[in-house]
Amino acid sequence: IRLALGATPRQILSALLERSARWSIAGCLIGLAAVLLMRVGVGSSIGIGEVVAGLAGAIVMLLLALLATWHPAHHAGATDPLAALNSQ
Repeated sequence: IRLALGATPRQILSALLERSARWSIAGCLIGLAAVLLMRVGVGSSIGIGEVVAGLAGAIVMLLLALLATWHPAHHAGATDPLAALNSQ
């Protein structure tokens, strides 16, 4: 529908990647907060290695989410708007 309304493929790709990044960052922050709360609840101290591992895992998850979003977003931007509207 966005293509039919005049959005460029680049705008569609940007919008979908931005939405995916927002949700992924929110999920990573919630997950890291939950891990920290569980660690405090158990009474364990958190070392720098565990913090680095948690941040690295969050970054990897964010990159995987963006990579998983890129292909469908690219395909959506390359779709002919008339063909998409006629198929429905």
